[in-house]
Amino acid sequence: MHIGVFGGTFDPPHIGHLIIAQEALDQAGLGCVVFMPAPAPPHKRDAQVSPFGIRVAMVRAAVADNPRFRVSDLEARLPVPSFTVDTLRELRREEPEWEPVDLIIGSDSLLELPTWKTPHELVKMARLIVYPREGAPVAAAPPEMLGRSLILDVPPLPVSSTAMRRRVREGRALRYWLPDDVRELVAAHGLYLTSHEG
Repeated sequence: MHIGVFGGTFDPPHIGHLIIAQEALDQAGLGCVVFMPAPAPPHKRDAQVSPFGIRVAMVRAAVADNPRFRVSDLEARLPVPSFTVDTLRELRREEPEWEPVDLIIGSDSLLELPTWKTPHELVKMARLIVYPREGAPVAAAPPEMLGRSLILDVPPLPVSSTAMRRRVREGRALRYWLPDDVRELVAAHGLYLTSHEG
C-alpha cells in the first residue's frame, strides 16, 4: 500500500494536521496516511513536551473516524533521539507491504532538510510531500530536494500546536481548532495550563 508518513510532535494534534493529511491523500494518490508521533524530536531536545503516551492517545482520538488515517508508535522502539531516515528503514522492515513510502513535511522542514541525518539517503528512500508554511518559501529549497518533492496545493494554515497551547493558557476556546475528543483529553490531563515552550 502506498502510504504517507506524517511525523511530528503533535502536542496537540489540530485541524491543520488533519487537513494536511487529507490533502496528501487526495493530491498524492496515497492509500493511507500514517501519523508518527516522535517520543523525543531531535529538533526539540530542549523543549518540554507532553508525555508520549498522551500524545499518541490524542492522535488516535483525532484520526479515529477516518479509516485511511493510521497511527504508529514505532519511534518509541527506536533509539532516542529518533531520526527520520532510521524510522523509514525500520518501517520498511516491519511493514514491507507499505510500499512505496512518502514523507509528509512542512516547507520549513524542507528548507532544513540538508541539516538532517543523511538527507540524500532519505530523499532516495521517500518522495517528499510538502505543505506550505508561512515564512518558508518552497522555492528556496535545494534543487535536489525539490526534484523529489510534491508540493501540496493548499494555502498556509493559520493554526499551530504552539498557538493551541497558548489558547489553553489564556483560557480561550478550542472548539473547531481541535477535534472534540482531543479537546476532552487536553482537559482531562490538564495539559498546557502552564508555559510549555522550550
